[in-house]
Amino acid sequence: MSEQKEDRNLGKKEGSHRLSWLHDLSEKLGGNESEDFQAVLVFFKELEKPTFDIDKQNESRQKVMVLKGILLAADARGTDVNLGGFEGETREFLAADVNQEVWLDFLKILLRHKENFQYQIAVFASLMKDPQVAQELFPEATLLKSEYQIVLSHKHWDLCDKSERRLDLSLTHGAVLNVDGFLLIKFFGRFTALCLKDSISSNGNVFIKGCFYTPVDSNIREDIKNRFYTNSSRDIKLNNPEQWLLMRPLELSDQSTDSYLDEIEKKLQKLSQTLPARIMGKSRKDAASEFYEDEIGN
Repeated sequence: MSEQKEDRNLGKKEGSHRLSWLHDLSEKLGGNESEDFQAVLVFFKELEKPTFDIDKQNESRQKVMVLKGILLAADARGTDVNLGGFEGETREFLAADVNQEVWLDFLKILLRHKENFQYQIAVFASLMKDPQVAQELFPEATLLKSEYQIVLSHKHWDLCDKSERRLDLSLTHGAVLNVDGFLLIKFFGRFTALCLKDSISSNGNVFIKGCFYTPVDSNIREDIKNRFYTNSSRDIKLNNPEQWLLMRPLELSDQSTDSYLDEIEKKLQKLSQTLPARIMGKSRKDAASEFYEDEIGN
């Protein structure tokens, strides 16, 4: 019992309001006695082992804090841990070759509990740099020819809780585009795309199905919008997709991600591949503008 108490204090900060983070984690991993939770305890213990080399000790602490920070992020909202930090030194630290094994082994555990760790999996997957390794971890993923780059923060953009409803409304009226066969962009509400299937970029970055992403580059955003306003085809391809921001996973209260995505696929099959000339009696541009939210992240 005393050993378990010590484990539960692992890495605690004074004054933290989340002192039971290991307990919460254990529930998601199948309970205190589950093999996956015990593996996580061993994993963090190894990282936190003291060393006489002060540089290595500092590096171990950084690994612990980075991984713990990702774990503590709410499934739907990464803002809990201020992911802006991951765009600087911390992201470089995670992406360094020498640290790949540290979180790759961790990712394998999380993948056995996908429903509980969608956001965390998407964060780690965005850092992958080897398409072959990515395919081993995501064997059913689609290999993309284009080089999509995933980023974890951009100008404090976030995604509101209306996005699922706006996506359903966009589908009802045909106000969606299918980008490169795996991203479904909605045109009602904030300009975002739902990933329909796990997909591996040519640079190794992995898009996770059931997560929202949005293009960062203003030219890419305008190009996609103009194609929706003026073209007739629902399917488009991007020659230079540039950077895409990971927003959040789906927030669903009454069904699983897989069942929701199955419903999306059925709705898409019923839609014509030709975009409607008018939506609700208006041009596509005017109809989309009516539901456009003029807030950060659009």
